[in-house]
Amino acid sequence: MTDQQLIHDSIKGNANAQRMLFDRYASPLFLVSKRYSNNKMDAEDALQESWIKIFKALPKYEEQGKLLAWMKRIVIHTALRRKQSSWFKNEEIGLDSSVDPRFNPKAVDQMTADEILGYVLNLPPGYKEVFTLFVIDGYSHREIGEALGIQASTSRAKLTIARKKMQKSILEANKIYANVS
Repeated sequence: MTDQQLIHDSIKGNANAQRMLFDRYASPLFLVSKRYSNNKMDAEDALQESWIKIFKALPKYEEQGKLLAWMKRIVIHTALRRKQSSWFKNEEIGLDSSVDPRFNPKAVDQMTADEILGYVLNLPPGYKEVFTLFVIDGYSHREIGEALGIQASTSRAKLTIARKKMQKSILEANKIYANVS
């Protein structure tokens, strides 16, 4: 059954169509929810809330874009709103502008996606959200600012700090060193 047919039948209240839509997209949407949640339980709660929003919003869905991308935006916004009260609390302030000369950015190409994602997920909340929204989901700093209730300049600063923190974590794990002469 096509997505359009599932959408049409789901809007009519067909439980089988709703279940099929859920089964088709639950896994990729859960991965998105996990990126923006502190733990698995929070991710599951955010996803459950997202599915409620998705089914309520289906009549408004315009078939101009991909359904999955539309649903991902709902999941991202739901997960972010759930965490909004705890963002940016107790985080380091300031920006270390120095780049560690031992770090070799090209060596990141040798890492697996799971290794890189592990470093992203270990970033402090706030930094992780900005990094994920910008690098993985392609949001602009203006869009990130609107979603998180911060200035675009704060988003840029948080992204820079997130990159530095990841760089430091990778170096501390003795994973990537440049050949320094």
